[in-house]
Amino acid sequence: MRNPGFALVCFLLGCVASQVSVFSVPKALASQQDRFDYFCFGYEKDGSSVDARAKIAETRLKKAGEEGWELVSAVSMYNLEATYCLKRRLP
Repeated sequence: MRNPGFALVCFLLGCVASQVSVFSVPKALASQQDRFDYFCFGYEKDGSSVDARAKIAETRLKKAGEEGWELVSAVSMYNLEATYCLKRRLP
């Protein structure tokens, strides 16, 4: 190290800056954070047609939307035709 005094000054400035609130990010308050409720539903593969299952899912999703639910994912997994996960903001 060529100039140990320079390193010491930089270290001390860093220590001082870490204590100054202007440079810090304010912590979020729990009361300001959004909270959500979640639910998922799915349909098993059965003998019914794809169109019939799609119509049932569409009807259920529309009803959920009217109740304030928002679709956040739709996936096909395991032995289910599809799984839909929804969320809505808690009051």
